[in-house]
Amino acid sequence: MPRAGRRQECRAPAASRGSVKFLGVRTWVVVLIALFGFWLSDTFLAPAIHSGTESGVSVTNGTHD
Repeated sequence: MPRAGRRQECRAPAASRGSVKFLGVRTWVVVLIALFGFWLSDTFLAPAIHSGTESGVSVTNGTHD
C-alpha cells in the first residue's frame, strides 16, 4: 500500500516507461505530442511531413543494392 502523499506511478508497458524515463519527459507530454501528430495528419502540412519522413528513412537506411 502506498504511503500517504505519494502519487502512484503510471502502469504503462515497461518499454514505454523506460524510454520516457530515459528521455526525462512526463507521460502527458508524450501523449500530447502523439495527439498533435494525429491532428497534423488532417492538415495541409501532412504531405510535407510524409515526404520528409520518407526521405529521412531513406537517408537512415541507405541503399541496399
